[in-house]
Parts: sequence; structure tokens; C-alpha cells
Amino acid sequence: MEKNRVSLLIALILISFSQLYLEVLLTRIFSITQGYHWAFLIVGLALLGSGMGGTYLIFKRETYRDNGLKHLRMLSIIYPLSIVLTYVGVNLLPFDPYLIPWSKLQLFYFFLNLFSFLIPFFFSGLLISLSLTIFSGFHSILYCMTFLGASIGSLSVLVFLSILSESGALLMSVILGFLASVLLCRNSRYSTISTVLLLFFVYLLIYKPFELPLRLSPYKDLSQMLKIPQSKIVATYRNASSRVDVIESPTIRYAPGLSYKYTGKIPSGTGITIDGENLKCIVTSNHFTDYLPQSVLYLLKGSPRVLIIEPAGGLDIILALNKNAKDITAVFENPIMVDILKKGLPKSSNINFVVDHPRIYLARSRELFDGIQFSLEESFYVVASGSYSLRENYKYTVEGFKSAYTHLNADGILLFTRWLQRPPVEELRLFNIILTGLRELGIRDPEKRVISFRSLNTMTL
Repeated sequence: MEKNRVSLLIALILISFSQLYLEVLLTRIFSITQGYHWAFLIVGLALLGSGMGGTYLIFKRETYRDNGLKHLRMLSIIYPLSIVLTYVGVNLLPFDPYLIPWSKLQLFYFFLNLFSFLIPFFFSGLLISLSLTIFSGFHSILYCMTFLGASIGSLSVLVFLSILSESGALLMSVILGFLASVLLCRNSRYSTISTVLLLFFVYLLIYKPFELPLRLSPYKDLSQMLKIPQSKIVATYRNASSRVDVIESPTIRYAPGLSYKYTGKIPSGTGITIDGENLKCIVTSNHFTDYLPQSVLYLLKGSPRVLIIEPAGGLDIILALNKNAKDITAVFENPIMVDILKKGLPKSSNINFVVDHPRIYLARSRELFDGIQFSLEESFYVVASGSYSLRENYKYTVEGFKSAYTHLNADGILLFTRWLQRPPVEELRLFNIILTGLRELGIRDPEKRVISFRSLNTMTL
């Protein structure tokens, strides 16, 4: 009896581990496939599914009371299988959220998508509730084990996402479920089934005979690039917060705001996307950088000490090197970007790479700079579509501006480059942020300290 109790406690830890692990993992998967604003749905669906499982047990208590242990063992096998079937089904579902206003079929796919994600959480909620019902004599210990497993699961997903692909990380959730099943099915006729299934999914994780790739939204930059002939993904890097794809294509060129006075060729480069979005080009050539709007900083300051915030693709670093900047500090939030750029950029002793959130770095640092540049890190998005409004960037706030401004020398320059939008929502918002920040810093006549000019598709301020 004591052995059965220990097995049950460990199984409950594993089930709760798997459940919270799966919830956090699905937020990442949804963020990659559709966009991070869709990921918030998973939290609600997980709570709803678990609640539905417990509610279902209340109405079917008499059914499950008889042979409760048998039902518990069956559910322990069904739960991890439901994770696999849901992932495969949803990944193959041709869901396109942007077509919902015009297609009733897409609305059906939407609800089918949501319902599919409910299924594994329904079974996990039912499984945990049934365990608490059957073994109510020591329910306080069982509660403790579920909380312990949930806390470990929600943290461990950060580790597995750094070392496994998204589908591999999902298989870990399945394996955890079957480990719990093996413990619950000991000395029963279900023991062989749970053991064989566990070994099968461990084999899939280790040897990877096949892998079901994520189906990205067709509107993501990565999806669009892969439609171009001769374009291919040459490397993929992952950590807990991002997936970075490196793309080779003869058509990738990047020079936002380039002056029409430049008559040469723009060299092609290697593309980078983060979670399938914000396509950037790793630039190694510098012969066109004099014609970029950012070069105004070096025309005014000569060879300054510069701080560059998120120079995705390294274009602004190349510009600073070309202009013989005295000292270059480049701040990246994503360490993967630093590793990639170090391989592509020329080696220089005056480049200091910092891995930190820009706001945190500015709060910690006491250094002063001749120029601080907020790089154009995002791809162009059309405001009228409504998709851009769902993107958040906490660098462009009054507090963020004030933090950067206080790191300038007496005659320092703070430079922003942004895409022009129609209507000009972002440009006006940035103007308002800067003027408000200057007023809060006690600067008189802040309008006289701001200069703005534009190219065909960018604004520099």
C-alpha cells in the first residue's frame, strides 16, 4: 500500500508537471506560429479545460466511483495521447485568422482550433480531480504534489526550449505523461501498453525519424521569404524566449531610408527572423552606408562614442565602423543575435557587445555617450491593418526616452529612425514622447531641440 501511495504521489507530480509545462510551451508555439497576442488564449483555454474536467467529474461521479482506479489508469494513457493528437491536428489545420471576416469556414476552424487545445487540459484536469476523489483520505498531500509539479513544470520549460525544437519540447510533455501512466498502471493489464508507448515516444525524441515542423502563419516574414526561389533556412537557433532562423536568399537586401543620390548596387546578405518575424539582413558591406539617414549623427559628431540600441542585422554597427567611431557599445536583448553578428561582422577591438534589456542597461550604466541611436529593428507594418497596434515596445516610452537622454554628454545627440506610416500614428506618438520627456526633465522650449527629416519610407528624429 505504501508503494502504491508513493507511486501515486510521483505520478501526480509528473501529471501536474506535464500540464503546466504544456501550457507554457503552447504559449511559445502560438507566439511563433500566429503571433504573441494569440498566445494569451492558451492560458484561458488551459484554465477552462481543467475546470471542465473537474466539472465533468462532479456530474459523472457515480460512474467513476465504481472501478475508479481502472478509470484513472485509462485516463493516464489517454491524456498524453491527446497532446500528440491535438498538436498534429491543429498543426495541419489550415487556420488563417485574417480571413475570418470573409470566410465562415475560417470561423469554424477558429473554434475547432480552440476546442482542440481544450482536450489535453480537460483530460489532465479530470485525471487530477479523479485522483483527489479516489484518494480523498490524504488529499492535502495530493494537493501539495500537484502544486510542486506545476511549479517545476512552468520553470523547466525554459530549459527544454533552449535545447530542443518546439516539437521535441512537446514530446517531453508526452513522455512525462506516460511516465506517470507507467507508475499508475503498475501490476495491471494496462502496464504493457503504457510502457510500450513511453518507449516509443522516447525513441522519437532521441532518434527523430521524422519531425512535424510548425505551420507558421503565411503572413509572417519567414513564410513570405521561403516562397521565393532559392531561399532556404540554413540554421535555426533557439532559447527560452525566441527562435532565430537564418535564411539564405539572393533577394535579401536591406537599406531603409537610403538616399536617391546613391546609384550603386545594394549587396544581398543573409536574412534573420525572430519567431518568423522582423526580417533583417546581416550587412557586411559598407560602401552605401554614407547615404543612410543615420549617418547624420557622424556628420555632426565626427568620431563619437556611440551607444546603439538593438542594431538588428548589424547595419548601424557597420556604419559606426565605417565612420571611425571612437567606441561602439551595442546592446542586444537576445544573446543569439550577438553570437550570429560576431560571426558576420569584422572583428574590432572597439565594439562592446552587451546582452541586456536596453532599459535595464540604461538604468544600471553610468557611462555617457556622444550619440545614442535607437536602431530600426522592426520590419515595416501597415498600421491600417490593425496588426501593428498589437505589438508592444517599451523602449519607446517617456521613461525610456528620459533614461537614454540622461546618458548623453552635454552636446550629445539622441537619434531615432522609424518607418513612416499612414496614418502617421507612430511618428506623432514618438514626437509626443520626446517633447513630454524633455518637459519632465525641465528643458525649456523642447521644440527647439528636436529636428526631424524623412526619406521615402523612414523618418529620422
